[in-house]
Amino acid sequence: MKINKTMQALLDRAQSSPRGVGVVQVTWGRGPQGGQTRHGYRESDALHKLVELGLAEIVKTYTSTIPNSGHTTWVCDKTYRAIPTMPSDDDYLAALGPCNK
Repeated sequence: MKINKTMQALLDRAQSSPRGVGVVQVTWGRGPQGGQTRHGYRESDALHKLVELGLAEIVKTYTSTIPNSGHTTWVCDKTYRAIPTMPSDDDYLAALGPCNK
């Protein structure tokens, strides 16, 4: 499976962080005027694909509820870290190039 731009951005975010972790936030519910809110699902889906591929690990999940003017918004923060991967033998041989013996 190819890594898309969102997945690569999540890996870069975790690797460039001083602590080596990144956070993905998903919010859903109703805003103060009653309108529906949904944010962060693209990054959340990309993070789950990275976990399935073995390139990331979810370290902690924190969920909170924010009441506002009779409406509620739920927030879910997922802290993750990138898992370092080792190249396969085929990658090493391709990097060496053909042997001219």
